[in-house]
Amino acid sequence: MKIKQCSLEIEDLIHQKIREYNRQFFSDTEDLSLYLSDDDDQWIGGIVASRTHDGIDIEFLFVEESFRGMGYGTFLLQSIEKKAVELHVKRIMLNTYEFQSLDFYLKNGYLVFGQLSPCFKEYSQYFLKKEM
Repeated sequence: MKIKQCSLEIEDLIHQKIREYNRQFFSDTEDLSLYLSDDDDQWIGGIVASRTHDGIDIEFLFVEESFRGMGYGTFLLQSIEKKAVELHVKRIMLNTYEFQSLDFYLKNGYLVFGQLSPCFKEYSQYFLKKEM
């Protein structure tokens, strides 16, 4: 037996395997991940999200630094929220660290329901939700 550092492909495989396992318990799921590119097909940012029954979990939202402050993050978030309404989802859940985007999510109507402080070093981790 060997233990190795994961490649991106192996990380994707791990995600795929846990999703397959979880389907035994959560039969009603779908991937809602999206990304943005400009007219030249340059990657701007993306959001990794999935729906399980009547909830959506946002794993990651990222916008390239040179495109921040232009509304792309809000557009991605609102795209998931629009899909949530269409799918009759009850809530969206996510987590963020204090050095990431807490104020962004609060400004977009998300509420903190949990906090781990400190999570590591002096940084806190926040757990947020938005009721639909």
